[in-house]
Amino acid sequence: MSLPGIRALTDPDRRENYDFSHYSDHLVIAQVLAQLNIKVTVYPLNPVSDDRHAWAAHHQAMHDEMNKALQTAGRDLSDGVFGHEWVNNNYMEHVAVHQVLGI
Repeated sequence: MSLPGIRALTDPDRRENYDFSHYSDHLVIAQVLAQLNIKVTVYPLNPVSDDRHAWAAHHQAMHDEMNKALQTAGRDLSDGVFGHEWVNNNYMEHVAVHQVLGI
């Protein structure tokens, strides 16, 4: 499962691993939602686009859709700045979704 791979981005040299795990987790969530007849838009998040604004907007849209569908709390992740706070907030949203879906 990809969730442990997005808990922290401790080594910038391993950013590709984080990005892959993060996007993989979005795909897992979308698959489980589809099995529940809940359709969410899947945007290409990996590799991370050079257009950080577009990437951040797509990523936020995916979070907004899954949070709305599952009635989970969301945070503003639209800045796309991969600092500790962003990584932690993103991870906590993924954890909440996993808990609701039972995955």
